[in-house]
Amino acid sequence: MSVQAIVTLNTLTCIKESDRGGSSHSEPYLWPFLAAVSSNSYETTPTAAILAECRRIRKQEMKAGQSVSLDFPGNRLTATYQDGQTGQALILIVALLEADDTPEHAIQAGYQAYLDELKLRVGQNLLTLKEAVDTHDDALLQQTIDAIKKQVSDKVFATIKDNLSTWEKAQVALGFLNNDDYVGAGFNYFGSLTPTGFTLDFQGDAGDPRINIFSHPPQITHFPAHFQVDGALSVETITVDPCQWRIDGVHAAQAKIKALQNMVMSLQQQLGHATPQQKPGIIAAIKQINEVQIPEAEKALHRAEMALRLCETTGGLPQHPLPIEPAVA
Repeated sequence: MSVQAIVTLNTLTCIKESDRGGSSHSEPYLWPFLAAVSSNSYETTPTAAILAECRRIRKQEMKAGQSVSLDFPGNRLTATYQDGQTGQALILIVALLEADDTPEHAIQAGYQAYLDELKLRVGQNLLTLKEAVDTHDDALLQQTIDAIKKQVSDKVFATIKDNLSTWEKAQVALGFLNNDDYVGAGFNYFGSLTPTGFTLDFQGDAGDPRINIFSHPPQITHFPAHFQVDGALSVETITVDPCQWRIDGVHAAQAKIKALQNMVMSLQQQLGHATPQQKPGIIAAIKQINEVQIPEAEKALHRAEMALRLCETTGGLPQHPLPIEPAVA
């Protein structure tokens, strides 16, 4: 028998709201991420930035005091542990953003960078995170979280910048294109698979909420607002294919390729009605996806398929424990 852990984000509540320009409403959306850890595995979900979920606004013109129920599929994350796996833990990270004018293809690229960089940085810091939680060392935990946040945000907003055309960058610089805003990120470490409720807090500070994509590296200041997400962890005992996690890996790799192909299609459609100033940037983005990102994703799919075949050959028996790299600055 296997165990499936289900993290469900139930409700988004706006506690305080202050949009740019003095208005008091926003259009929030979420970027969820879940890492499932055991003695011999480290898997994350989602792995692909599906276009429909990259900027799914949860409520139009949301104001202080309002709540909205979060619905499937973007509010539900699952992890499956095989019988005999020990050291089971879950790490939930959710970023909350506010929709404005950043082009959709750049947001999708940013979300993919967020998923990829979080997988890398959380993996590098697993031992430190566990130590901080087990010893109740709040200072070490916050220091580690802050370091991960900086590494991820640097990567995400550099990616967003790289996916803007020269004309779009000029519009940002001149104030004609209002970038999406970052409210904050919520973190929860589940040291065991015990059903429980939880609340994630997203609190931005005052000040200029614009993403400064022109700093080196690109930096972001908080959106001056306060939101909360209420959720729950539930656990079910299930019977699954012993290679299901490898099957899921293949499906995730296929989904990533599909997402990249959809991004190219979206860019090609934009190219048809783009201005002369916008076209070079869009063409460069299409070329980068076709020549770099898709070939890398195809290699990842090949590795996932090979791992699935190996798992099927061995009957799903655990392989050697996953080596965890030490944390790096």
